[in-house]
Amino acid sequence: MHEPSGLSNSPTGEQAVARTSDAPPSRQRGTRSLALIAAVMAVVGDRLFVANDGSAATLGCNVALFALALLVVVLGWRLSSRGLRSARLGRHGTIVLLALLSLIATLALDPGWIALAIVAALLWSLARGLAAGWPRRAILWFAHASQLPSEILSRWIADSALAKRWQRRHRGGRRGGLDAAILRWLGPAIIAAVFVAVFVAANPVIEAWMSEASSAVRSTWSWLTTEVSVGRVLLWAATLALTWAFLRGRVRRWRVPTDAVSLPHAREAFLVRTLVLCNAVFAVQTGLDLLYLTGGSALPPGMTFAGYAHRGAYPLIAAALLAGLFTLITFRSGSEGERSPWARRLVSLWIAQSVLLTATAGWRLWLYVEQYSLSRWRLATVIWLAIVAIGLSLLIERLRRRASLEWYLSRTLIGAVAILVACVWPDLDGFIARYNVAHCREVGSDAAPIDLGYLEGLGASAIPALERLASTSQEPKVAEDAAASARRMRERLDRDLRDWRGWTLRRAWLQSSRTE
Repeated sequence: MHEPSGLSNSPTGEQAVARTSDAPPSRQRGTRSLALIAAVMAVVGDRLFVANDGSAATLGCNVALFALALLVVVLGWRLSSRGLRSARLGRHGTIVLLALLSLIATLALDPGWIALAIVAALLWSLARGLAAGWPRRAILWFAHASQLPSEILSRWIADSALAKRWQRRHRGGRRGGLDAAILRWLGPAIIAAVFVAVFVAANPVIEAWMSEASSAVRSTWSWLTTEVSVGRVLLWAATLALTWAFLRGRVRRWRVPTDAVSLPHAREAFLVRTLVLCNAVFAVQTGLDLLYLTGGSALPPGMTFAGYAHRGAYPLIAAALLAGLFTLITFRSGSEGERSPWARRLVSLWIAQSVLLTATAGWRLWLYVEQYSLSRWRLATVIWLAIVAIGLSLLIERLRRRASLEWYLSRTLIGAVAILVACVWPDLDGFIARYNVAHCREVGSDAAPIDLGYLEGLGASAIPALERLASTSQEPKVAEDAAASARRMRERLDRDLRDWRGWTLRRAWLQSSRTE
């Protein structure tokens, strides 16, 4: 059975939202006020993200302040709306609000894209929950959050189309549209301009007034052409669209997946034979990994240990994902595979081998990192491996419980979000820099030489690691280059902190810290 959308706890909630969105602008609640709020938020965004010289400001506490301002606007708009007096935070809203405040604090610590994406999703959930009720199923929260990008791009366009349609329907008479009003006043304005020109020639006082007005217009136009860049206009448009989406956006009807489709000939015998062969293939691969990675056996001629470790890491992840996808397709609820004891045992063994395969892929990647160095991409791969392992483990639990696809998707997404939230707080760039310095060849390790350019590209978080390298490197040239890189990055850090917009807790701590 499909749940409509989770928009409201009452069956009429979605229809009420649809009626509100389709109403003409003159009947919509506070459309002019909403436009004013969006314009104010555009000014706030300009003040926060544009430096005093007109250039783009460094991202810092300005990101947290903008998110906090948007949160205040959403709460104020929803809780004070005349048509939504019954809206209350409730238990779900309180949890979302507390999570929002916690993640906004991480933006003040050091703004990151993961935290920013989660803040946007939570703020959207808060806005929609206050507007039309909280979803009753976890999968709907993620479905609603996935609609935010399309709402940002299309909501203001849809509302503008509604306004134009209403104007076309009600045009005519004394209360015509805006274009009719312009035509009505165009003729009188031209006649008045003629007399103004005559009076300017006849009266020096009026001429002085018009000269001052002309100078003001020219200076304003000069400011617009020099100070208002294309990027600044795009910032205003993005802020307007973002605010409009949070205050006016609505989620569309979304069908909750009950289960996956089955293969055309996924009979019990077919599944058993397939799973026997796949288990055998996976067992061979796992055995080879255990033989070469942990057993110390000699590799074939021409193959290095690091090459063996690196070559298989990403294909093994793909193999584990394909195994999980095959299981989702063939072992749907009520299928022959789910009813067959042998098929369930074999697929559980196969998924368990897939989890082990994921672990060996991580082991391969870690061995490669030990031989060479750590990078953002390799660290992201480790995080992705953890998410894949959670998904595969939950797949085994789903088979044991004979649970629905919705049960599996909800818990997998919750696990993935939990891992991403855990990655928001620590300084991952600083960890990468410290690891690479501690394991580089210049400090006596057997690993690869340090890449100073990559460390400098990590940003201010790499300063302590560079200063440590400058004091511990066994190669004078590397120590000198590391010290120079650290000085350049500290100068850049000082420039960022001169503007209050670029201040963060982590940058302030780095500025005050020095390696002894």
